[in-house]
Amino acid sequence: MTRVVTMTCPACQTPGRIRSSAALSNVVRVQYFVCRMLGCGCQWKVLAESVSILTPSALPFAAEPLPKMDEDERIALFVSQKSAGQQADMFAPSPPR
Repeated sequence: MTRVVTMTCPACQTPGRIRSSAALSNVVRVQYFVCRMLGCGCQWKVLAESVSILTPSALPFAAEPLPKMDEDERIALFVSQKSAGQQADMFAPSPPR
């Protein structure tokens, strides 16, 4: 299943679409959006940044580019996803009982 990245237009709240994007580094991308409502015509820029690793990669790396999420944050994410009916990370530790 493919997910489409979308953001709402800051002017009219209509979903926008990515017109172009570029990597600024290995963890930051700049994305240029355009409003889908023809009468609006708003265009805006978004910075997308990877901030932490939720589950480490199974591939060996010389150095990890991002900090690992601490255990308390992972447990809170696990609990919030489970309560929202979302699939939880199968590699995450079980939350304390």
